Amino acid sequence: MSVSDTAKEVVRIASTAGLSKDVIDLMEKKLALLTTELDDTRQKIAALEREKAQLKAEIDQLRKQLERLQPGTDALPAESERMLVVFASSSRGITSDHVIQQLGFSQAQGDYYFDQLLKRKFVHASSGQMGVGWFYYATPEGRDYLARHGLL
Repeated sequence: MSVSDTAKEVVRIASTAGLSKDVIDLMEKKLALLTTELDDTRQKIAALEREKAQLKAEIDQLRKQLERLQPGTDALPAESERMLVVFASSSRGITSDHVIQQLGFSQAQGDYYFDQLLKRKFVHASSGQMGVGWFYYATPEGRDYLARHGLL
């Protein structure tokens, strides 16, 4: 039985037991106050539940960011991630030199960041063209990395 039902039952018993009108009125006022307080408490609980859900989502997002920043994790340099996004977005494969130029890296920087992708087998050569070079695409592992890090 709820607090509200209990309080109503007390009022009913008191009114049938011959208590004075003043006592009954006082009990009815107390019942109204308790009912209002109960409604307020329920609203506060609902608001706190919403806030709790928002905070949990924020904590999850911050944990993901922290994982990317911690040394020793599988995180690539941001520049390698940018390159991997370009390779994953290419429908027919693309040369590493083209990606390096597209992203505005110097050749040495681009080669370093591309090497990071090759080491982890996040890109693979599909074919080559004389005078152009090898065409690369993102491997399933590379796309999985992008998905885990929210980069797709």
